Amino acid sequence: MQKAILTMAAILAAGGIAFLAAGVHAPGIQHLVSPGQDVFFRSVAEGFEDRIIIHFIPVGGNVETCIASWSVAEDGNVLIDRKDQRISHITTGDHIIFEVPRKAQSEYTVTMVIRSPDGRELNNSTLRLGPVG
Repeated sequence: MQKAILTMAAILAAGGIAFLAAGVHAPGIQHLVSPGQDVFFRSVAEGFEDRIIIHFIPVGGNVETCIASWSVAEDGNVLIDRKDQRISHITTGDHIIFEVPRKAQSEYTVTMVIRSPDGRELNNSTLRLGPVG
């Protein structure tokens, strides 16, 4: 399979938060979300002592293009806040990934809203991850 990766990084210099979206294109295999198709994103969070990794994985088909808005807060203080960012070529294998450096005693809140270009809501979620314990 030929792999073409689109990587977007939004790094907050003070907090070092990275946001990555990667897409894979396989010639002849393209399952796009049509206007009537049910698709949503499931969230998977992985907590480590030094970082948190959050995956937003499409369920029900691949997403050619979406518009995402997200925020990340540490102990109630917003570290990053992005609105209406265009992300392309999202599949179950190459999906939206956040990696956030973690302080052991801090609580993190990640809010994500993903919409199709025509305005359909594909995801609206808030994840809270407590201190390492």
